[in-house]
Amino acid sequence: MKILFLHGWQSVPGSVKPTYLKDHGHEVLNPALPDDDFNAAVRIAQAEFDQHHPDVIVGSSRGGAVAMNISSGNTPLVLMCPAWKHWGTARAVKPGTAILHSKADETIPFAESQELLRNGGLPETDLIVIGYEHRLADPDSLAKMMEAVEKAVSQRQMTKTDTRRPWVTPKGLGGVLAFLLILPLIDLFGMLIALVMPILHGGGILVTVTNSGNQPLSSVRLHVTGAGYDIGDITAGNTTETIVRATGESGLEIEIMDTNGRSKRLNAGGYFESGYRGTIRVSIKDGVIDQNEQNIHIR
Repeated sequence: MKILFLHGWQSVPGSVKPTYLKDHGHEVLNPALPDDDFNAAVRIAQAEFDQHHPDVIVGSSRGGAVAMNISSGNTPLVLMCPAWKHWGTARAVKPGTAILHSKADETIPFAESQELLRNGGLPETDLIVIGYEHRLADPDSLAKMMEAVEKAVSQRQMTKTDTRRPWVTPKGLGGVLAFLLILPLIDLFGMLIALVMPILHGGGILVTVTNSGNQPLSSVRLHVTGAGYDIGDITAGNTTETIVRATGESGLEIEIMDTNGRSKRLNAGGYFESGYRGTIRVSIKDGVIDQNEQNIHIR
């Protein structure tokens, strides 16, 4: 298994947690992330992900915030005491994310992980209560981390599309001929369904953006894989709705113009693909996402 491990603030590569994963036979990518430049840390993590395509991403504390702010498609996340309220703009996580946190954490309040769970609409079972302090470096916490990593990867593999056709069981020459005759019809039928169903059922994600601040949001643009949607300006207190459709694995990014006239992207998170349906409701205040509610499902 290939694991991208993103360490926390004032930590270094090769610490207890990535070493534990490595000692259990896994390939661990553990880049050094600068403490004084969060955007640079995100860029480094994104480059590691794009180059190596890990099976799972583990983020510890500030590293959890870094993990939430990179584009990682459907690669599962395991977050340990994530400091998402202190760094970055992402305010929700994708389905299947596991969060480990101690109720006795003296650095990142346990309630922040409970809030993160609600923001993403995740089940309570995705929040694993373990440990007795922030580092989660005790034997029980390390074992739970390993269990969460292996479970996340296993669930991802189970949800991959099975392209086999188990209902076709050729027997002898007649079965082979029947299979060859039916196969094009099956593919044609599937193609027609793929074309017609989005029209009949309105496939797409309805994105609602609310400006909850006192200043207008300028030059708002929504970004998903394969498409961009110009919204324009949203005055203070107003809301806009747009249906977005991605061409592949995607999350949602919201581009705005800051007070200095510079483009700024906010990572609204989420995970969807072509044909998915649902809603994402985002509230932006003072250039930061302050509320994020998601309800996304397969068509």
